[in-house]
Amino acid sequence: MTNDPDTTEVRVGKARSSIQVYAITSTQIAGETLDLFLTQEAAEAELREILEDEPEWVNVLRVVPNRA
Repeated sequence: MTNDPDTTEVRVGKARSSIQVYAITSTQIAGETLDLFLTQEAAEAELREILEDEPEWVNVLRVVPNRA
């Protein structure tokens, strides 16, 4: 088991593996995760696309490491 708060543990059968993921979350609703990404770059690219369509959300959405 990992002690890294930015890592999610994934179990497949009896095997255990840890991966770090990034989330697009809301700054207004605690604990709300909109989507998960395997890389920070992918999460930031998706956030840029969202903000192109919804620029008023610039201070509402953010990319954070997943807290598992």
